[in-house]
Order: sequence, then C-alpha cells, then structure tokens
Amino acid sequence: MHGRVKVRSTAEQEEARKKERGKKLLTYKGAMSRVQSKRDDGQFDEEALEITAKLLVRNPDIATLWNYRKEILQFMRENKEDGDLVCSREKSLTETCIKENPKSYCAWNHRQWIMEWLGDRADWSEELGLCNRFLDLDERNFHCWDYRRFVVSRGGATPREELEFTTAKIENNISNYSSWHYRSKLLPLIHPNESMEVKALVQAGGGETLQPDRETVQPERDTVQPERETVQPNRETEQPDRETEQPDRGTVQSNRESMQPDSETMHSDMETVQSDWEIKHLNKATTRPNWETISGELDLVRNAYYTDPNDQSVWFYHRWLLGPLSFLSNRPSLRSVCARRGHHIAASLSAPIGPESITLTLDESLAPGAWRSLDVSSDKLSSVWFQDFPDNYSDDVEVNIRVSIDSNESPIETKSISIAAGNLSEVFWRSPEEDFDASNDVVERTANLLEEELEHLKELGEMEPDNKWILLTIVYVMRAIDPVKYIKDIEDRLLKLTEVDNLRVNYYRDMQSKYLIENQLMQCGRQTESGGDQSYRTDCSLSGLGLTRLYHCQYFLPVTHLDVSWNNLSNLNGVSMLFHLERLNADDNCLVEIGDIRGLKELRFLSLQHNQLDYSEQLEPLKGLQLKECLLSGNGAATI
Repeated sequence: MHGRVKVRSTAEQEEARKKERGKKLLTYKGAMSRVQSKRDDGQFDEEALEITAKLLVRNPDIATLWNYRKEILQFMRENKEDGDLVCSREKSLTETCIKENPKSYCAWNHRQWIMEWLGDRADWSEELGLCNRFLDLDERNFHCWDYRRFVVSRGGATPREELEFTTAKIENNISNYSSWHYRSKLLPLIHPNESMEVKALVQAGGGETLQPDRETVQPERDTVQPERETVQPNRETEQPDRETEQPDRGTVQSNRESMQPDSETMHSDMETVQSDWEIKHLNKATTRPNWETISGELDLVRNAYYTDPNDQSVWFYHRWLLGPLSFLSNRPSLRSVCARRGHHIAASLSAPIGPESITLTLDESLAPGAWRSLDVSSDKLSSVWFQDFPDNYSDDVEVNIRVSIDSNESPIETKSISIAAGNLSEVFWRSPEEDFDASNDVVERTANLLEEELEHLKELGEMEPDNKWILLTIVYVMRAIDPVKYIKDIEDRLLKLTEVDNLRVNYYRDMQSKYLIENQLMQCGRQTESGGDQSYRTDCSLSGLGLTRLYHCQYFLPVTHLDVSWNNLSNLNGVSMLFHLERLNADDNCLVEIGDIRGLKELRFLSLQHNQLDYSEQLEPLKGLQLKECLLSGNGAATI
C-alpha cells in the first residue's frame, strides 16, 4: 500500500505465510469442489447457499457461483418458499460483496437480477440510496453508475432530479466522466430541441438510449462523443470453466434459459439498459438540448475547463455540447452517379451504407444485378457501389437510370440520369461543399455563440499555450465557424499539436490531410458551381500538400486523372474505389504498399517512382492490370 514502510520479513515469517496461504487454498478448492458436485447432482438447498455465500464474500467475481445461486432461488420459488425473505438475503449478500469489491461485475449484475425478480415489490428508493452511498465512496465507479441508470429507469427518480445529482457530483469533482456523460443523456429529455434550426442534426442523429458510459476515453479519436461503456469481464478474476459445465438437471432445467450464462455474457444486462421509461422518454427526445440550454451549460463547462484545463472529461463533454452547432450531417446522400455502356453503373455517397439501402432502376424496372463494392476495407458498408451495365441495351437506345437511397423501404433520395441514344456514358456529380462547410447555414445566434466560445478558448490558450485539449478544441470550433476563413489558423494549431503531443503526431497529420482534401473539394465545388450538377472535373491534382492519407475518395469517382505525387503517403488505400481512373501519379511519396488496386480495369498509366517499394511482393497488386506504362524507378523493386 502507498505510504506504508516496507518491513522485511524473516525466512521463518515467509514460510509461515506460505503455509497459511496453502491452507486457505486447500479450503477454497474443497469448497469449490463441493459446490460443483452439488450442482452436478441437482441439489438446490440451503447448504449450497451457505457454501457459495462464504466463497463469494471472499471473491465476488466467480460467475459460476452466482449462477448456481440463481438456479437455487428459481427452485425455491417454484416450491413456494418465501420469496421476499430470499431476496432480502440476496440483497444483503450482494451489498457485502460490493463492499468487498465495489467494481465487481458479477455482484452488481446479481443485484439487478434480484431487483427484476422482485418487480413491483422492489423498493427503488432504497436502491437509489445504495447508489448514493457507493458513489460517495467512489464517484467514478461506473459499475454503480450503470446500476443507478437501471434503478432510475424503473422509477427511482425523475430526469430533473438526476440532472441535479450530476451537477452536485461535478461541483464536488469536475473530473467525473460518468457524471458528464449521464448529463448528456438527461439534458435532451428535460430541454428537448424542437427548433427547425437543427433539422440537419435530427437527420444525422437518430434516437439514442441510455447506455453505460466509458470511464477511460482515448483522445486520439477524430470524432469523439460521449458513448456507452463497453463492459468487459475482468480477465484477472476467475471465470467459469465452460468445459466443466454439466447439463442442467431437475425441475430447474426449463428455467435456466432465462438465467444469465456462466460465460462472459453474464454482464450483458448491465451493458444495455432499455426499458419502457427509456422508450417513452429518451427515444422520443432529440439527441441534443435546445440552444438556450446549451448556452447556459457552457457556463458550467467554462468554469470546469478554467479550473482544470487538462481534464479530458470536460473537453469531451464540451465537444458533445457544441457538436450540433456545426450543422454538418452524417446522413448518407448521393454525390455522383456514373454510367458507361458495356461497363458499369456506379454511385458514390457522402457516408457508407449497405447494399440493401440502395436501389437501381432501369427504364422503370428494377435492375436484375447485385451491388458490389471495390472498398477493400468492408464488403458490407461502402461509400461506392456499382453494378455491371446490362448487355441487352444497344448503343442506339436511350437508357433511363434511377438510383435511390432507401430507409425502411421508403426512398429518402433519388437521382435520375439518361444515356442518350448514341452516347456511351453519362455522369451526375454534386458539389461536396455542403458536406464540409456549413458556415453559410449557421444562423446568426449560433454563429455568435461559437464566436464567443472561440474567444474564451483563445483567452485560455494564452494562459496555457501548450495545452493539447485547448488547441484541438479551437481547431474544431474554427472548423465549425468557417473552415476557409480560419484555414491558416487551423494549420498552425495542428502543427503546434504535433510539437506538444508527440505521441499522436500521426493522428494530427492525418487530421490535417483530411482538412486539406476537404478544402480542395470545397474549392472544386465553387469552381464548377456555375455548371450545375453536370459540371465536374475528370482531372484532379493533390500534389505537394503533405498528405499522409487519402480521405473522401468517393468524391473523386468521376476522376480519370489523379496526381498525388510529392506527399507523405505510405499506401494508396481508397484509390481502389476510383474505377474510372486511367492515369495515376504517386511519385515521391513514402509508399511501402500499394493496396488492392486490381479492380482499376481502366488504369493505363501508373507512376510510382521514388518510393519505398523494395520487394517484389509489394508489387503484387499490379498483376492483372492492363497497364500500357508503369514507372518504378527509384524503388528497390524496380529492377526486379
């Protein structure tokens, strides 16, 4: 223990301790053997309850013992024994075990099982009091927070009372991610946003349910919002041996299906707490509170980040709070449709979807083919889908093509194009500017709120110039206000982040690459705006931008000539989507792998000069391509 003086023990003392541990181990093994034998023989009696209780008090994390107790209790209930007395005894045992180990998955789970068994006879106010006591001891015990949400969902408290509870916990200690996360679930219930100003948000968000939160979060994620706790079993604690489990016996056999299994799924009920209360209240609420609440909530957050600018829980909540103010929707929308006779019909989208959500119609008839993807990262979700062009259409016949994005069998977006008789291809392309720049859509009071928050962050940044959380949040807010206006400021702060947070240098460089490509796409959209949907560019240069990764490749679907030379790319992941590509220049990068580009059947020119392709195996993806010219000088594998 911390602060204790280490006292050296003699050899005799160590030998005595070793013998004592040996005796305890023999007792433990004997008790476990006795329990297993009684369970195998279908003995569901008081002796089994007594033995398991003694074992669990010493080690509450043996899931097999808890499940055996469930079987015994089920047996007793069927034999008309006093259920209230049994449950009272179990509640006392679980409380003792939780005191022994306040973060025992099994003990909390068993208590929830008992309370559900009690049903209408349960005293939820007593359970809320238990949560209060344990959170007073450890206010960041997410096991207790999970159980508290279960209690509240059964009527233990109102959302407003719970919000006041989180406020008190935050005022006592701002470094309490569970409180901040719970607050993000409660505010939309109490102050729902019914304004038309968040129509894009409503489209993007969908319903959320109360989920356990995550006590430890990773700062390097690009899109970070408070999310549910992913509860995993403690691998260091004893887990049941599945091979030793025997078929169930006696009258409880039919009931065991309703019990928690002995494996890792023991805690599954605690992972997802879904109740009538949540369905009634939470699923009908928007995912964010109204603007007045956001404005007031920012005062609490500012007090927190001025108090401790290094506390990550505050910054993640701040990110969630300001999330809707950017108005950028992640709802999939059609960005291009390309059709070429004798080849394919392809569609690109702003966000990945599955093939079941996109429909192709030819001359008012459903296309007979199936959607396929060239996205090597997934065959279930992709931003680009294509089908073979039917061979029963002659070149002198007009073909009417309609692509629809469907949701629950209802089309939410449709685009039609026609290949005129005598023409070989047709392309629809929509500017992606709206996907990355929402500054024109932000209403005045929202813009003012963001500008005001930016000033607070800059002021704090002057006092804490090397604080990564402040720098990163300023980048996000500037990007939400106007990515063009603040393009140089964003670049400078990302560079600063690589200096002050060198463990995440690659993350910030990838982030910068993402923003640079988005800026290029916005600029491309402005240049072609006068031409309407049919105006698009077949050549694209991303040369010399310092890119470390290629983002948003689906927006380049119509491109036939792509130049990504003089960057810092280590691979060409994403290029596989661009099956219109005829020329690709990737000279002077840091390529150590090409990626799977075997689907680029139109590619005729490829230049990979001055990279790090030192082995012939790295050139395997080039096999099968119908290249007319391939330049490989400046690589170790070039002479192979």
